[in-house]
Amino acid sequence: MDLTQVNDFPTPGWITMNDAFRQMELRFSEINPYFRDTLRAMKLLIFAGILPLTQDRIQFVLEGIFHSISGDHNIRTTLEHLADQDYIAKPGAQDPIQPEYAYLLYCVHYVQGQSIQEDTIAIHQDLRTLVDVLDKP
Repeated sequence: MDLTQVNDFPTPGWITMNDAFRQMELRFSEINPYFRDTLRAMKLLIFAGILPLTQDRIQFVLEGIFHSISGDHNIRTTLEHLADQDYIAKPGAQDPIQPEYAYLLYCVHYVQGQSIQEDTIAIHQDLRTLVDVLDKP
């Protein structure tokens, strides 16, 4: 969501948090691409209604939807880093993951050229396939 859209009808909470949102939006643009994809994965899971957020679910989206490669980072260290950056509540790597929902909504921009609505359909199809595979003897 573009931060300027909310300014049309600001609430007292929005006015109070406006500077924090701008700082977190800037921080998001400057962090490691894998960390950005991890935040986007959480945003997608929430949008798709797949809760609670867990390390396995986030990893599933990173690999299956975003085809994101971690490089030197694993999901646990990534979540700890995001907790240090205040995107998720501490302790960062314990299930269920507790994100700062306002930051995900207003500061985490989705993948350019991808639609969160289309990815929601894809994730539900992938989950059905995964469940089918797990149910087979």
